[in-house]
Amino acid sequence: MEELSAQLMGENDAEEIEEVESKSNGKTIGIGAGIGEVQCLPSPMEDGETNEILISATTPRTKLTLAVHTDGIRLTSPKDERIVLRPDAVKHVIFFPKREDCLKKPKTTKEGGHILIPGSLVLIMLEDEKVSFRNKKLKQICLQLPQHRSNPIDSHGEDSRPTEAQLTNACVDGFEQQLIRLFVSSLGLKEGVYRVYNPKYQNSKESTSYIFQSDDGGLNKSIMQGQMPYLKCYQGVNDGVIFPMEEGLLFYKPPMFVHRSDLHSIAVGRGGGSRYIDLHAAIDGKDGEKNELEFTNIDREEMQVLNSYIHNTLVKAMTKDAEENDSEDAQDDDSVEVDDAKDDSHDKEKSRKRSRRAASVEAQKAARREMKTSAQESSNKNDDESDEEEEDDDYEAREMSDSDDEEAEEDSDEGDVDASEGESDETASEED
Repeated sequence: MEELSAQLMGENDAEEIEEVESKSNGKTIGIGAGIGEVQCLPSPMEDGETNEILISATTPRTKLTLAVHTDGIRLTSPKDERIVLRPDAVKHVIFFPKREDCLKKPKTTKEGGHILIPGSLVLIMLEDEKVSFRNKKLKQICLQLPQHRSNPIDSHGEDSRPTEAQLTNACVDGFEQQLIRLFVSSLGLKEGVYRVYNPKYQNSKESTSYIFQSDDGGLNKSIMQGQMPYLKCYQGVNDGVIFPMEEGLLFYKPPMFVHRSDLHSIAVGRGGGSRYIDLHAAIDGKDGEKNELEFTNIDREEMQVLNSYIHNTLVKAMTKDAEENDSEDAQDDDSVEVDDAKDDSHDKEKSRKRSRRAASVEAQKAARREMKTSAQESSNKNDDESDEEEEDDDYEAREMSDSDDEEAEEDSDEGDVDASEGESDETASEED
């Protein structure tokens, strides 16, 4: 899956940026050609707004300044190298927390009144051949947002751990949510920006979107480890975590995102030992090829929540996508029939388009059916394996029982032989 986990490398974008002075808050800001005027961003650690935010890219490890414009995003390195992201160049944007940040205890600022929130990672999935940096085409960019303050909390005491109510009130409409709204507006991605919430700063009970939670472990696992939005696993030799999302599968690190529209099949299988399970996925590649993706060494205790995610969330979302495609295809067919009657010159071209669209929909349906079947077979296989183990135990028990019965019968037969021999001896002595 090199295509999905391509590293951030490259040279300056081939398109030059026109530098135009724009006075705002006492700063001179360059306006990128074709991406509109610069927008005001929330300040991470101070009240008010700013035009640029200092961030870092995880690969390559360098500092960048982030500026959001009305029709795009500009990233600038200390050497004045620029990456310009226009709406037609971006497919998906995913905001998600680091694993270690989900385990830390929330703390307030030294002055008090605010909660210090660790910045999320931002994975930007790009269209092919759209964005370049240092003479190389980019497939994705991964950014690290800075630590920032929450909204003011009502009150706090000597304890550095705010209450759940304080967290909820302080973090709603905070720094990152304002940033997400600007991303959506700037890139025109009403349905292409996703977020995985950090459970330490978001009350999942109040969320209306799907939130995956790992197994809480009952009495055997600490709440610090359970009910997390990720599962620990390996992807190849990479030790990381996978975030099961309604939109697809997200792995870190290195960052990798597979949208559900690219999934051909997915299933949970038995791992290399009794403690672990694996997650197998087939990805639709170019020219009809299937790329295999495997996440290994997932704790066996997570099998139930993982199967529930596949059957109740992922497959249902994919089925809904297929139904919506059917509806759109039917509407397009109606409009094409009217156009065909008006203009015979485009008849063949539209017929070919309709055929390709129908073939695409049928392929998606087949993929969804195969995914359902694969997931069900995996579940049945696990049940069958458990039944086989129970049958083996029953068989061994029956073997032991039969063996005991045979030994008892042999003892009884030996007793009967001894008794008959004793009776014969007594009869012989009487005759004498």
